[in-house]
Amino acid sequence: MRKIHFISALTLTMLVSVCSCSKDDKDDNTNTGSTTQEERNNIDKSMEGMSGVIASAMSPDGFMAQVSDKEFVMSVLPTLFEARNLFNVNELTKDDRFNYQSATGNYVWDEEKGEWATAAGETISFSFPSNASSVNNCNITVNGYTDQAVTIDGQTVYLPTSTSAVFTKDGSKLASMNFNATYSANGIPESIEVASYTKPVATTTALNRTSEKTFSFTTISVDETTQSRATISANFNIPDNESELENAVSDVVVTMSNNGLTLAGAIDTKAIVELAKQGKRPTTSDINGLLDINVEYAGRNVGKLNIEEDQNGIPGLIIEYNDGTTQNANVLLNGVVDMIAELDLEMIENMLKMFSK
Repeated sequence: MRKIHFISALTLTMLVSVCSCSKDDKDDNTNTGSTTQEERNNIDKSMEGMSGVIASAMSPDGFMAQVSDKEFVMSVLPTLFEARNLFNVNELTKDDRFNYQSATGNYVWDEEKGEWATAAGETISFSFPSNASSVNNCNITVNGYTDQAVTIDGQTVYLPTSTSAVFTKDGSKLASMNFNATYSANGIPESIEVASYTKPVATTTALNRTSEKTFSFTTISVDETTQSRATISANFNIPDNESELENAVSDVVVTMSNNGLTLAGAIDTKAIVELAKQGKRPTTSDINGLLDINVEYAGRNVGKLNIEEDQNGIPGLIIEYNDGTTQNANVLLNGVVDMIAELDLEMIENMLKMFSK
């Protein structure tokens, strides 16, 4: 019963955090015609594709499957944990800034000696085995680092402006990251862009300062296996006082699409802030009142995505078509539920013990 309640809470949380934009700004291209059975079958397949994003990440060659395997985790993490002894902290933080050059080198794990062998290099490169019996088939490389001096509270601080890293296993890229940023003289970001990849999902996230206290945010994720696409855009406003808190986030637009199906969400952000001020935990009815998730297929509006409780009070997802008929949409949550079910609690506990030493 506890697991059911946990999944139910997760369902509500996901819908609030993932499907959000301004109701006032969403066009209502309502089509009151009926959807055919063929269309509904195609919509169902497209929803499976959306939920398959997590499944593809957990597939045999996906990032999640490659790095969450128990043997891999219990072999690699202790090895990488030992790498902290390779560096002189004083040199790394010389003049209160990250000294990339002092850390460059090729660090190769020697399984027989149980230690790292070090050689000169122009990047920071770690080579290590994915399990106790394999050769050094994994590599993490940090390629370069730059920073910018800014003044915060009268103190000179160095903030990162560029770096990149890549993680490979058996010569295949599993993950990568490219970071670029600029700042004003007082340390407020002018622009930040992060391009990341965790096989098979590529994500580009950007933050840009549009005025003294306003920032625009966009992120785009594409699953190369399912071809599912998720986009989020928003404006963030720095409030001068608590009364302006309800306007801190505005113009949030979120869409998820796959094979002709698009879910475009909307939320009343001011109402959410008000619920938070009251300390009220939103009910299913509250969330349906806040959310306005349009279901579009082949470029036309065919209905709404809502939360509906079953006879046991467990919330689920349904599509309510414009002709009044409904379709179960719980398939959208399948990947999340499967991921939770596959969590290895013993492995997580062992990891926590290791890093608490």
